[in-house]
Amino acid sequence: MLPKWHSRYFHTKYAFSALNKLKGKVVDIGAGQGGITRALALSLPDLKFYACDNDYKKLEVFAGLRERIVLRRGDACNLPYKSRYFDAVVMFDVLEHLEDPPKAISEVSRVLKKQGVFHLVVPCEGDIWTIDGVINKLGINLKKDPIGHINQFTFRQVSNEFDTHGFKIKDVKYSYHFIYQVVSFLYFLTVTLFKKGKYMNLESNIKLVSNSIKVISKIVGCLVYCEDGLLSEIPGQTAHISAIKK
Repeated sequence: MLPKWHSRYFHTKYAFSALNKLKGKVVDIGAGQGGITRALALSLPDLKFYACDNDYKKLEVFAGLRERIVLRRGDACNLPYKSRYFDAVVMFDVLEHLEDPPKAISEVSRVLKKQGVFHLVVPCEGDIWTIDGVINKLGINLKKDPIGHINQFTFRQVSNEFDTHGFKIKDVKYSYHFIYQVVSFLYFLTVTLFKKGKYMNLESNIKLVSNSIKVISKIVGCLVYCEDGLLSEIPGQTAHISAIKK
């Protein structure tokens, strides 16, 4: 599991809950540099983990766990696996980047066994209860250029795709509520206005500023953790959806 104060702690917490009673094979689609995949693989030794990403260089960080995680370069919309091969599929913050999200969910359904688990983490930045959703109604997407969020879904849009592709939603949790959203909005507004939409790595920049800023950052992280833990049943920016293939 990732540390409790990590910004993606709840990604691993809810994924662990979805997978911890399973045995067999699970693939992380769009695994990137693999922080979540590694954390889950170490916490769930009864599962055989696979990691798939279209950028193989990102997968190179798995080198120390190659005996535990099988690496494969591949596209989310054209997965390089046989049909009904996996007992579970996980996908963290990937769907919002894809040109064809329905095709990706169709591919998940194809490679997943019947009654297999699909755990999806996706920002619902089109929903009116989020700051992104409010400004989305004005035709503004602050996250398109900096981090490639070409889609800003509503929860209903995502759940409709689950129904269309033969999944039954079993559980939904939420994270990234008010405090996180305010900080995120201020960051992306700054990037848009002063950096011309160019992504700015906050962690590396924080190293260059005063200790007081670092302390404030840790306090904000603590508040976000507490807020997300208390409000997990209340819609926030990000949905953690566990479903079963019918």
